[in-house]
Amino acid sequence: MSEGDSADRTAQPAEKPLRVEFDLGEYGGPVSMPAAEARAWRDRELAAWDWVRQLPANEYAPVVNVFGSTAKLIRRSVDPALTSFDASPTESTARAIGEALAQAFKKGRLHAQLTPEARLVQELATTDKGLAAGALAYFWQVPAQPVTSALLRGMLRALTFETGLSDRAEKEAEALASLRTEWQERSNEHARQSSQQSAELEAMIAQRKAEGAEAVAAASKQREEHAAAHAEQMTAATKELTALQATFTAELALRAPVTYWSNKRQYHDAKAFATARWLATYVVVGLVAVFIAAAYLLNVEAANVLHLPVWHFALFASLFGLFVWVARILVRLMLSNQHLAEDARERVAIANTFLALVRGGKLPETATDKVLEALLRHSPDGIVRDDALPLVAEMLKKAE
Repeated sequence: MSEGDSADRTAQPAEKPLRVEFDLGEYGGPVSMPAAEARAWRDRELAAWDWVRQLPANEYAPVVNVFGSTAKLIRRSVDPALTSFDASPTESTARAIGEALAQAFKKGRLHAQLTPEARLVQELATTDKGLAAGALAYFWQVPAQPVTSALLRGMLRALTFETGLSDRAEKEAEALASLRTEWQERSNEHARQSSQQSAELEAMIAQRKAEGAEAVAAASKQREEHAAAHAEQMTAATKELTALQATFTAELALRAPVTYWSNKRQYHDAKAFATARWLATYVVVGLVAVFIAAAYLLNVEAANVLHLPVWHFALFASLFGLFVWVARILVRLMLSNQHLAEDARERVAIANTFLALVRGGKLPETATDKVLEALLRHSPDGIVRDDALPLVAEMLKKAE
């Protein structure tokens, strides 16, 4: 949809709601209402007289039968017009509803609830439905059969209300005039409110029409700003998602190696520490043993050193060489575990650095091969060949 079409739709005034207007004459006077409420109005009017159906049929048969036929007449006459309006809500179908309602109420002689006659009957029904039935029989001109006291008194009340033949005729005539005046005032007030609402609606439509172009321009600008912001957010989200996907893939690929080398670093650190403890203990104990052997085998005066047996020197040299040889093995084991732990630590650091660079999107394309080459290089055996203490034989060999 283009912006011009949106502006045209905004500028078009809202359609005025269809109304039903008809005149019930002596049975209710002029009536005006929205066409959509016609069905509910008819049902409320008929529901107000439903108490007539509850009267004993053997005592009030004429009144009950007349109301039943009147209700059927109103429904049968008005339903087609209501159905036509539901299918095609136009002024002609709304006018047909009003004509059908006026004709049905007049033909059935059913008073609307705002009429004085209806108020009188409803007031009597609250105290004695027999009196109300008699009043209805009088207003509907229905023969009272069988004649009962309640029917006669109700007809007399209706006659007194309408003609004023009793002692209270003058007061009831004034009350009737007051009721009619009140009813007419309410009807006029309803028409005035309806006209005022229509004028307010037209003024609101004119105001909306005047504000339409500005609202459309503001909405268009806001839509463009939202579209630009949305596009920017989508671009950033796409980049972030791509980086996250690369990070996830790299992390998934390096998770097992990192775990392996981390465990391997911890293992060799522990082994190096244990070997160092063993080495320290061995050196202390070995030196004590060497001193004891020297005291036992070489415990002579300096002047008599040359008179000692040769096997004393040979035995002491062998014991000392054995001590140095074992110490050299322990040193090699300790240094080997340290070198292996350091190698594992370097691999873990390389993997973590690689993941951080991938997550930040700062890893050059050429760096991936180098990182993988460093991570997948051949693992050393950890054997140290040049850092151990030399044996006595090697020292003698070097001395030659």
